[in-house]
Amino acid sequence: MHEDVKRIRFHLMGLTIIVVTLLQLLLIALNRVAIVENEWNRLENYAWNVKIKSIDYNVKDGKTIISIDKNKADMMQSEANGVSLGIVQRKEKYNETLFDGFDAKDKQKILDGKFVRKTSLADDRHIFKLYQPLYSLKGDVIGIISARDQSGYYDELLGEIILNIFKVDFTAIFIFGIVFAVYVQKKRARIRKFQYLH
Repeated sequence: MHEDVKRIRFHLMGLTIIVVTLLQLLLIALNRVAIVENEWNRLENYAWNVKIKSIDYNVKDGKTIISIDKNKADMMQSEANGVSLGIVQRKEKYNETLFDGFDAKDKQKILDGKFVRKTSLADDRHIFKLYQPLYSLKGDVIGIISARDQSGYYDELLGEIILNIFKVDFTAIFIFGIVFAVYVQKKRARIRKFQYLH
């Protein structure tokens, strides 16, 4: 009888550890989603006026290149003179949209992300939200571009933010793995002891 009680307590302890760990990971995920949405709301209120320089919809491999120039020198003094800020690639074959940003002078890549979602607004603007893959160890680069397609002007370029919020919480998973391994070892030891006694 006493052994049965100890066995039940042992199983309940292991189940509690697993449930608590999973709840912790769920809370972390929900918190990070809330942080992302707050950043979107903050950036959507930030205006950076840019003018389209050229559009070419007939690039090889299904790419659409949009080259845009800033006309607000007070936003970034070092890049105020005709910087080409955007290259948008559409790969219909894979049903995804990639955005790469390059400096017009040295062609350095400054943003590389995958399409998250597109929100169409009432005034013909479209918000593109981009992110790097979740397995990126450098943290995620998130960008928003709000475009006014009909008029030929980009109304806002909301830039990119660097967040580590999508990085996997390896610490929590590591602790869970250790605890779970100890639990499994103890369970196996109890099974072997039970088999030996019987």
